Amino acid sequence: MNLPLPRRTGPRAYLELFDRVVTPALCAYQPEFILVQFGTDGHFQDPLVGLRLTSLTYQALAARLHTLAHALCQGRLLLRGGGGYHPEATARSWMLMMATLLNDLPARIHAALWIMADALPDPPDQAADGRALALIPQAIAQSAPIWKSWRMPSGAAIPGSLTASQALPLHA
Repeated sequence: MNLPLPRRTGPRAYLELFDRVVTPALCAYQPEFILVQFGTDGHFQDPLVGLRLTSLTYQALAARLHTLAHALCQGRLLLRGGGGYHPEATARSWMLMMATLLNDLPARIHAALWIMADALPDPPDQAADGRALALIPQAIAQSAPIWKSWRMPSGAAIPGSLTASQALPLHA
């Protein structure tokens, strides 16, 4: 799925959009595997896109994808790199993604040293986040007819979102 987001959309709004739009779509589709282009050009240090994501946003996204892959398709998840034009931010984000998927605590601790360089330089842009969150009803309305055409196990329900406890734990 591709959701066009306003410039300066931050981590909270980005992850909420993922939980409320992408997660239900994946649950409706019931994929045999999940393939993700794990680009990091939405990182706030990247000069290209203008979003305000952090390496921890990408870590949270990796955890959500990992959880979804185990819930929907027996853990079959393929992430490939692409996009990301700030080498240090890309390296941090990919390292955290791999450490999350591998449940590698030493790598996460090492990455924590890098996170200090990953703090947003200014407060969240509430207006941009509000504009991004306002897209949720439209994205759901446009996608819902497609979701209904996807195969669904009989009696299955489309969850509205993952809770933090479902999305963030690491799996061995």
